[in-house]
Amino acid sequence: MRRLFVATLMFSAVGTVAPVSAAPVSDTRAQLVEPMATASEIRAGRLVWRCEGDTCVGERSGGPGLDSLMRDCRAAAVALGPLKSFSRRGRIVEGRAMRTCNSASKRVAQGSPVSPP
Repeated sequence: MRRLFVATLMFSAVGTVAPVSAAPVSDTRAQLVEPMATASEIRAGRLVWRCEGDTCVGERSGGPGLDSLMRDCRAAAVALGPLKSFSRRGRIVEGRAMRTCNSASKRVAQGSPVSPP
């Protein structure tokens, strides 16, 4: 009887495990220097940005991925224009790193090649 009870308990526990979701992850945020005139959706690297005004939320489907914070920041700056702020999962790009991130968008504006983000 005890074995039946333990087996039932194990089956119940296994039956309640939720499958891993491949839902989009919205853990990346950017604030633009120049607000967008209309709501926009822009793809940059592995992120799809949804922007309204000066606020953009980056969504990556399939989980958070392993891209570097600076790589995603530079890709956003190239696609969206100069950024006031950029963050992902609580990590914030600021100071000198933010200037480096925004330099990618300035080189594109000047027609210079930019290394792939």
